[in-house]
Amino acid sequence: RMHEPESVFGQMKNNRGFRRFLLRGLPRVSLEVGWLSLAHNLLK
Repeated sequence: RMHEPESVFGQMKNNRGFRRFLLRGLPRVSLEVGWLSLAHNLLK
């Protein structure tokens, strides 16, 4: 079965308080998403 990614984004928004990106530009936003993903995986 495929996993639904919406629960991860909901946890980031609700539990971590992430509402908007702090940096501008695609390379910086992808870096910020990488940091958020890393923090989510480590805290899980």
